[in-house]
This record gives sequence, structure tokens and C-alpha cells, in this order.
Amino acid sequence: MLAGHSVQFERYDEHKGSIESFPNNEIYQLSAGSKNPGVSGKAVETALQSFFGRINYDWDGKYLLEGNVRRDQSSRLPKNNRVGIFPSASAAWRVSEESFIKDNFPTISNLKLRGSWERWEIKKLMIMHMCN
Repeated sequence: MLAGHSVQFERYDEHKGSIESFPNNEIYQLSAGSKNPGVSGKAVETALQSFFGRINYDWDGKYLLEGNVRRDQSSRLPKNNRVGIFPSASAAWRVSEESFIKDNFPTISNLKLRGSWERWEIKKLMIMHMCN
């Protein structure tokens, strides 16, 4: 069993300055230009808080089950929908531990079949929101 908590905070500062009409192409200082001065800037802060848990079950070294849940709260999502819960599950069968494989195929030392499921609709929304 595993349980955890994660917090991430990021700040991005951007400053821009521009001006035109330099006396020549050898001068790079903004104060040397004379037309259309422009200054702008912004600061962007984002935060993500997550709680997560995992449970594993191993039956006889052959049959494996795992369940996960994660609850994210993100400032990158729209204000009316900032919380997402993401469950996932997986199951696996270690076929190589079965006697019919061990007896008939001694060269196979580790063969596992695994399937999984994850709910990620809100993750897609987070990714789309971050790209805009």
C-alpha cells in the first residue's frame, strides 16, 4: 500500500522591451533607439496539489492486481472545474509461473500478460488548457 501528497508551484516572469530607429546595426542598447518605444511584461503563477494512493495484490506470484487513485487540484483548469479524480487499475498474469509453461517451455523464464485501464478525460482537459 502506498499513499502520498504532492505540491507543485511555478512562477514565470516575462519582460519585453522594444524600440525602433537605431543609428546603425552595431548598437544593441534600447536607449539608442528613437521611435515607437514599447514595454510590456507579465507574471504567471500555477499550482498543482495532488493526493494519491496505490494498492497491490499478489496471489501466488502468478496473479497480480493493482488499483490507483489520484486527486489533482490545478490552477491551470477553469475555475469552475479545478479538481479531477483519476482512478486506474491493472491486472497481470505471470504465465511463465504456470506449470504447463515451466514443463513444456523451459527457455521461457518470465512471460507476463497485462491489461490496464485509466480514466483521463480531465487530464486531456488540463493538457488542452495548458496549450492555450
